[in-house]
Amino acid sequence: MFEERLRGYIAALEDNNIEVDKKLIIKGKFSKEFGSTFISNLIKKKIKFDAVSAVEDFTAIGALLELNNNINVSEKVGVIGFANEPFGELVSPQISTINQKSDFIK
Repeated sequence: MFEERLRGYIAALEDNNIEVDKKLIIKGKFSKEFGSTFISNLIKKKIKFDAVSAVEDFTAIGALLELNNNINVSEKVGVIGFANEPFGELVSPQISTINQKSDFIK
């Protein structure tokens, strides 16, 4: 399922004539800790980005928390997750998330 999301992301970039920057595609564990670590690494390497699209909400939350430690997130970086977990409402700013209806996925 996660590879399908990556293919969709790449296809959306290509459909809009946006170059795919492989250094911005980071694969790892799906956890809050990983989200925090990958954002920290991007910032340390001075890699510019204006959005984070995580394959699930745990990673998105970790990314958002790390961003909050470094910049004013609401003005500079959008964060989106996937699954619409209820805990996404507990952070500020709230993450955007895609509602995953697991019972319909085959």
